[in-house]
Amino acid sequence: MFGGFSITVGLWRDAQQLMMTGLQTEFNVAADQIAHNVLKRIITYEVVMRGVKGYFESSKSITRDEFRTYVQDLQIQEKNPGVQGIGLVLMVHKADKAGHESATRKQGFRLPHQTGRHA
Repeated sequence: MFGGFSITVGLWRDAQQLMMTGLQTEFNVAADQIAHNVLKRIITYEVVMRGVKGYFESSKSITRDEFRTYVQDLQIQEKNPGVQGIGLVLMVHKADKAGHESATRKQGFRLPHQTGRHA
């Protein structure tokens, strides 16, 4: 009887070890896939940012319409649906701020609410 019990315990331990090895393998495969997907996403963002950088460096000035056309031509939403947007941020000198805001409003854009902070 003790021999049968020992065999049962041994088989149970082997089955338990086999199950844990299988779970560990599944976990490792899933973790590797997630890491690969994250790396792929980062590379996509890097390629897009390098493209935008090249566009800026090759132009003397860029208008909103030109930039919008450039971004639309990239077809980001179709080719990389995870990228949610590419924005254009203009640096405006303090002396030009009022004129820039006025021109922006005339183009139909709303300015963010003033918070009382000044840069």
